[in-house]
Amino acid sequence: MIIDKVVSNLIYLSPLIAYIAAGGMKFLINCIYFKKYDLSNNGLGGFPSTHNSVCSAMLFSILLNDGFGSLFTVSLAISIIVMIDSLDLRKKIQNLTIRVNLLSKRNLHQRVAHNFIDVVGAYILGFFISYVLFLI
Repeated sequence: MIIDKVVSNLIYLSPLIAYIAAGGMKFLINCIYFKKYDLSNNGLGGFPSTHNSVCSAMLFSILLNDGFGSLFTVSLAISIIVMIDSLDLRKKIQNLTIRVNLLSKRNLHQRVAHNFIDVVGAYILGFFISYVLFLI
């Protein structure tokens, strides 16, 4: 059964847990920061980066299970692409959104980029989840 394979396979399970953990942490941090329960602040940007948490959990799970093989290399390439997207491309999109808001008097969501701490925190979270699941 599919559920049995997902639960018993570290490579499937750790990104799923990383997604839930990063989203939960981001929600709690936003609740404390904004002093209210509001899911509208929980989507784009912020600590920790959810998509980097997912990629890092996958990367470290593959490393712990299979070592430095071709699957690890592909996972590393995907993780680097996601990291570049988080730090560079999304920052450019955020800056463009701020300019569009100023010119058009619109109120588009401006906070979409991540900073270095968001990404490092995501990689620490992904490693921690993968390592704990590996030990179990």
